[in-house]
Amino acid sequence: MIQRPRSIAKQMKELLRERILQREFEPSGRLPSETQLAAEFSVSRATVRTALAALAAEGLIVRRHGDGTYVNQRVLEVTTRLDSVW
Repeated sequence: MIQRPRSIAKQMKELLRERILQREFEPSGRLPSETQLAAEFSVSRATVRTALAALAAEGLIVRRHGDGTYVNQRVLEVTTRLDSVW
């Protein structure tokens, strides 16, 4: 089977997911702006938006138009509880 490399947006989504789950961003805390993330990862803002949209669809982050992007506190609480069960 032919495997294609992951897109840059998917790679960025996975990196941000790991950073969120490792609590590099505070629960309910604000993530850096799209412009800051684009500069940090050396990608376009469109790529950042794609990655953030995927994380929002998963419920890991909450995007507030005109305000910013925040870590979803409830998802982290559930993740922490599940980790303690295992």
